[in-house]
Amino acid sequence: MTYPYSSGDVVTATDMNSGGLHLITPSSVTNGTLSGATVTIGSAVSSVTVNGVFSADFDHYQVVCAGADSSSSVTNCLVSVGSKTTGYYGAGTRVYYTSSVVTVMNRNNGADWYAGEFTTNKAGHRTLAFYYPYSTSYPVSFQAQGVGGGYSTWFMGDGGSATTSYTSFTLAASSGTITGGTIRVYGYSNG
Repeated sequence: MTYPYSSGDVVTATDMNSGGLHLITPSSVTNGTLSGATVTIGSAVSSVTVNGVFSADFDHYQVVCAGADSSSSVTNCLVSVGSKTTGYYGAGTRVYYTSSVVTVMNRNNGADWYAGEFTTNKAGHRTLAFYYPYSTSYPVSFQAQGVGGGYSTWFMGDGGSATTSYTSFTLAASSGTITGGTIRVYGYSNG
């Protein structure tokens, strides 16, 4: 059956599996709690790791992270996959709302990717996209869009060689700690 559906149509499992975003329930969380498919970031933690979300079921993923509260006014949100600690590449910008100041954020064989800011008052929100994190045929790629702390941010990058399948990702504060906020992970249907 194809979209748009009409009143009285019967939607089958095949129909549901063939399109759209599918909410994924992580296998576990480090420095947070899991309720169904929703991750809640712990209290005063420097990072949160979401485990068991990348698999052969999907090639690409979207992550929505909202409402984390930073212990300092603004601290960078840093992203990594699996146990990978080097080989992160990419670039992006942070634009201030109140001025024409643009900051370039880049990684050249760095320890993580940049994904906007955590702020006080639960004002930092971001959408992350991971492309081929589980594939060994393509390098993992990453994209982030975020708002908060008086900034809008954008970042794109890749993880170098395509030799490792990753099943988890970590969000970390560049300084201080973060508390609360939710994370949800969705897989894009392979159709």
